[in-house]
Amino acid sequence: GVQTPLSINPVSNYVRINTLAPAAATHVCRNTSTDLSTCSSSRKYKNNINYLSEGDLKSMLGQIVDTILASFNYTTDRPDFTRYGLIAEEAPVPLRIIDENGNPNIDFFSAEIGYTWAGIKALSSENQELREKLDDLTKRVEVLEGRSR
Repeated sequence: GVQTPLSINPVSNYVRINTLAPAAATHVCRNTSTDLSTCSSSRKYKNNINYLSEGDLKSMLGQIVDTILASFNYTTDRPDFTRYGLIAEEAPVPLRIIDENGNPNIDFFSAEIGYTWAGIKALSSENQELREKLDDLTKRVEVLEGRSR
């Protein structure tokens, strides 16, 4: 049938936001006024842009490593439907938010994109440092083995 951009699932009473075309992906975020809006990463929709330092990336990686992951069911899920992720009260402090009703929640956009990329970049940098140390140690061993012959 014909899909409308917005509909309510009669079984769950959840609001469904349909994509505009099969190939389209519409991401929806709540802004600080708790209004639903589309998410955009365009510079023109952002203020106070600050780029992360190597120290920031390492700190975020440490927070990722220290975070406990859980399996769980939402109270509205079927009992046999298992989800995996963070518990809001146990998430890294910068990701914790309190919604308009005073409920703890997580800044999912930052958690899924920002922290993931920060962790990858920190691990990449750490990997590069380890490769350089390994190359240096390999050269030293080669020199030492050459002397003992």
